[in-house]
Amino acid sequence: MATGIAITGCLLLVVVTSFLRNRIKYEIFYFVHHFVFIMYALTIAHTLDDKFRRGQVRSQTFKWFSVSLVWYLTDKFQASFSTRECDVEECKALGDDSNESRKMVKLRVTRPTTFVFRPGQHVFIAIKTIDFHWHPFSIASAPREKTLDFYVEVMSTSKMDGSDSWTHKLWRDAKDGLVTKVSINGPYGSGFNDISDRTQILGIGTGTGIVPMLSLLKSHMYSLLLWEPEMYIRERAEADAENRHFAEEYRKESRYVAQPLVNLASAVFYGRRTKKKDIPQFSINGQVALGAIQTRWRRQQMQKKTGNAMKKFYEKKIRRSVLFEALQVIQITFPLLDLAAVGLLISFYVNEDIATQAMREVPLWILLVNLVYFFISWCFKTINKPLWYVDMLVTMTSMLSFGLWYRIVHEERRLWTLTPVCGYAALSFYRAGRTLSGVSLTGKAQSRAVSSFLAKTGHDKTSPKS
Repeated sequence: MATGIAITGCLLLVVVTSFLRNRIKYEIFYFVHHFVFIMYALTIAHTLDDKFRRGQVRSQTFKWFSVSLVWYLTDKFQASFSTRECDVEECKALGDDSNESRKMVKLRVTRPTTFVFRPGQHVFIAIKTIDFHWHPFSIASAPREKTLDFYVEVMSTSKMDGSDSWTHKLWRDAKDGLVTKVSINGPYGSGFNDISDRTQILGIGTGTGIVPMLSLLKSHMYSLLLWEPEMYIRERAEADAENRHFAEEYRKESRYVAQPLVNLASAVFYGRRTKKKDIPQFSINGQVALGAIQTRWRRQQMQKKTGNAMKKFYEKKIRRSVLFEALQVIQITFPLLDLAAVGLLISFYVNEDIATQAMREVPLWILLVNLVYFFISWCFKTINKPLWYVDMLVTMTSMLSFGLWYRIVHEERRLWTLTPVCGYAALSFYRAGRTLSGVSLTGKAQSRAVSSFLAKTGHDKTSPKS
């Protein structure tokens, strides 16, 4: 009964702190709600009794809680990659020390280059000098600005915190000039719709107040200023420079497994033909080094007196383009094989009497082929960090699963059961989705990120709209 009593105690603590949400400190409410994970572990332990040891299935906890736990862990995983440390450019405390005074903090931080948002979205802010909790605030700046602005209203004295609330601490630290670093996580929320094709807008700020409206108004103001020719020309020049900087920063924040090998090979190949003092500082970048090698080779080919070097160069370029398109089409074969293998597995599971040993091993070898292809394409693909780690996790899981299923199906000659079939299908659907998205979507991941950046910041508009 010990596990049952512990589960009941955890449940009562969560219920009581929820009922007293507005009468106790937020930190107590926050930490006590993490008891649900203890309840989850205790619920599994609660069914590890004699009947379970005799082989009877006793616990359905995993089935009921797995979806919500995966959702929660996925959200935490995504949030860990959306967190950035920003320098504070301005932190101004408004108001005086009297209890009757309305206090506010104007916070302005440097916007990270790859941080893209829409007017109306919000972020979570944490200041480690105060505490480690996250607090949501709407963004007041426009997407084109180089800073993120926040207006934090200091809450009135409460029964729980008195004048020691988080906003009071922020106000006092801002007054003393102690706020120098701010962590932001986001952005979150859907944001406002595009208003460039509207002539009249009515904005109603409730709950979140006027701050999101400021972001919308500033964004609209920038579009109106583009009617001025000099402002428009200057804005386009700045936008082009900002777009190139965004693309470069996005590439730096992406993962590329084979990049160190490419860098090493390029440096060695580049260094053989050039004196060390002539190698530019940026030659450590593999792509720049390879570009320099290609340029030098093309110049050498054009200097040859045999035939038309320019014509040969473009003929070779066309052949490579055709080859690239052919490879794109060939890549569709692998997700089709994955989906076909899933269909075969389901058929073998339902009609296990008619499936021979050779038939049951076919999905196993299809998995090996697709796993090798997915691993090679993952090594030479530049993608952002969260997706890079997910691909790595799926690849490692597929390798371990192949080893396990090889022993079960090939060596022990056992049948495919429901759990391996579901696991095989999940891994296959993920690989198929990733491969098809890479083939069907226009451009590479970096170009798609830049296109999204242009759309959200309004830099994709070549001329101002009325």
